[in-house]
Amino acid sequence: MSRSRFPRTILVRLCDESNSPIYVLDHSRTIVYCNPACENWLKCTADDLIGRVCRWQSDHTAEDAYDELTFRLCPPPEIMCGQASVMAISVTSPPESSGRFLAWGQPLGCADEENSVLVVVNLSCATADDPHVSTDARALHRQLTEVRRRYNKPYSWDGLVGESPQQQRVRRQVLLAGKACEHVSLVASAGMDFLAVAQAIHAVQSTPDDMTTRFTSVDCNLLDPETFPANMQSFASRRSEKPHTLLLKNVDTIPRESQTFLLDWIRTSDSSVRIVAASQRDLLDLAASDKFCLGLACRLASVTIRLPDLHERIEDVPILAQQIVESLNLETGRQIMGLAADAVELLQSHAWPGQLEELNRRIGEAYHETRGPSIRSSDFLPAFRDAMSVALPLAPRLESIELEPMLQEIEARYLQRAVELAGGNKTLAARLVGLNRPKFLRRWEQLMGGTVSDNKEEATAEPDTGEDDTLPFIEFEEESPDE
Repeated sequence: MSRSRFPRTILVRLCDESNSPIYVLDHSRTIVYCNPACENWLKCTADDLIGRVCRWQSDHTAEDAYDELTFRLCPPPEIMCGQASVMAISVTSPPESSGRFLAWGQPLGCADEENSVLVVVNLSCATADDPHVSTDARALHRQLTEVRRRYNKPYSWDGLVGESPQQQRVRRQVLLAGKACEHVSLVASAGMDFLAVAQAIHAVQSTPDDMTTRFTSVDCNLLDPETFPANMQSFASRRSEKPHTLLLKNVDTIPRESQTFLLDWIRTSDSSVRIVAASQRDLLDLAASDKFCLGLACRLASVTIRLPDLHERIEDVPILAQQIVESLNLETGRQIMGLAADAVELLQSHAWPGQLEELNRRIGEAYHETRGPSIRSSDFLPAFRDAMSVALPLAPRLESIELEPMLQEIEARYLQRAVELAGGNKTLAARLVGLNRPKFLRRWEQLMGGTVSDNKEEATAEPDTGEDDTLPFIEFEEESPDE
């Protein structure tokens, strides 16, 4: 006797009657179903969401509020590849529906293939950071999304990602430089992203439309002394009356005659033009060694921002790598979740002499090699992996020193030595270390946990004068509040 088939309409009806929000994505990550509970939760209709494509990327630009919702509802790529898992969904609007909620993502197909996915949201289980859903790539994705939301205004966040102390300092300097409207000198090693930092400076007091109409980038390596004046004059003629930002990359390479022309041009031009001068060497240092025009260096270096090398902020490599992966997702249409733990470990063991350009190139190579939901160390080119296998190990982490116990140990040794030199005479030992007898005994009991026995005749006891118990030869100079 054949088994009766479960009617599809019954399954749909059960989903429709569920009090939990449920939605379904097909193999192309397009929303094909959402139940009434989901509509009620998101304050929209099924027609508003069905047909929209979910994408796993933090730099997604929403066309409207519903496009932003689909961005928030996207399951991690590992679920789309057949791995059922708990996931977290962050909703920011409408306000009455906002929060972080746990959900179950169930693939409806075979593993290692693009699947349809059914998602059931548990509205009663809001979470800030649930350990069951916090894999490295997911945590980095959430962090990137938060950075995008936080730094989208007052300035662009591209090129400013990272929470290391060095990168936080750069962000503060960018904000101050953008508000000051002064010429800015950017100093960094080859391979750093001057363009992104200059655009962030420009964006502080600009609208999105101004990012293309009032920002110009020029590579001084491509200009010779004959064409440099003509290019600057052409820029001046095309510029509008509104404030404009001019990025001069490799400004330290322009010849002396071009430096003289640029200085005269700055002097005679109006104050609505801000120059961001990018160089690999400090302009004032070059001027001090007579390798750059001093007057021009002083003009361009009104504000100087030094971008740290990548090896100086190696803790930022994971989130930088996640940003690169999600940017590649946007370009290619693929949905790679991020980097696996072994890949992150590989990247953090490299010194990155090529800076961000090298990091972009290596991750791009691995991105096109990987066939799974995440990039693993085996996806990087063999030459890169082999170089890392013979690389020198990182310097061992220094152990912290507890100052107070160390000082007490030193003081105890001095007291012990004083007693030995005094032949066990407490009064004489106290004189040797500059204390009176009562204070010496109290300090001995505090440090040694007992009393000292006398082997010799005691000298005349000295009264307690109420002076400080600490040894006079252990002194520390306190820093002033201004230092």
